[in-house]
Amino acid sequence: MHSLSAIKRPMVELIEVTRIYQMGERLFHALRGVSLQVEQGEFVAIVGPSGSGKSTLLNMIAGIDRPTSGEVWVGGVRIDVLGENELARWRGRYIGIVFQFFQLLPTLTVLENVLLPMQLRDLWGGEGDVARAEAILERVGMGAHLYKLPAELSGGERQRVALARALANDPPVLIADEPTGNLDSATGADIVRLFQEQHQAGKTVILVTHEQRLAGVAGRVVHMLDGQIYDGNAPSLAARPEQL
Repeated sequence: MHSLSAIKRPMVELIEVTRIYQMGERLFHALRGVSLQVEQGEFVAIVGPSGSGKSTLLNMIAGIDRPTSGEVWVGGVRIDVLGENELARWRGRYIGIVFQFFQLLPTLTVLENVLLPMQLRDLWGGEGDVARAEAILERVGMGAHLYKLPAELSGGERQRVALARALANDPPVLIADEPTGNLDSATGADIVRLFQEQHQAGKTVILVTHEQRLAGVAGRVVHMLDGQIYDGNAPSLAARPEQL
């Protein structure tokens, strides 16, 4: 794997990325020559209508999907050419992912869900894992729910746990796909505040949303339509939390 210190690139860089899916007898162009740069410490919101390519773009950055053509660089590493094992190790260290539908393991407690990525990475070790997980859960307001199962939590509480899990290994890049899509407006505003806190702590945050008012908290808004970026440098409204 490349040395991060040896390569001076943006934290996230996509170069002419195309993604084509075979759908029956026709081809679907999810991304059409997309180029994007996100600097370390930026907070970027990606917006656009359904089917515009937002989630596909995010999956490229997370290494969940691979481009049909083009290059994807994150943290100075070209991830689209990594093998599956290399990619899994890279993702565990550099990317924290928050999904719309939480994707918590239903048979594990809140604490166990957050511990899992730490144990897979073996970064902190034994009791250090537990102490770190408890501290992260406390930070996102879930310290009183350590031993509950996901089914015992509200949607907002599940998303807080999902955010804690994404932060487990202290990744430099935090990405989220419609993290407030299943939440009421007040709970969604709470979750967005947590993302703002992570950005203020120095993380690079990339948030996909269809809600323009949530995009207002980002420093930059990337507008997508039909698999292309048609405005990648729009300033946000910089909405204050109380405006959400």
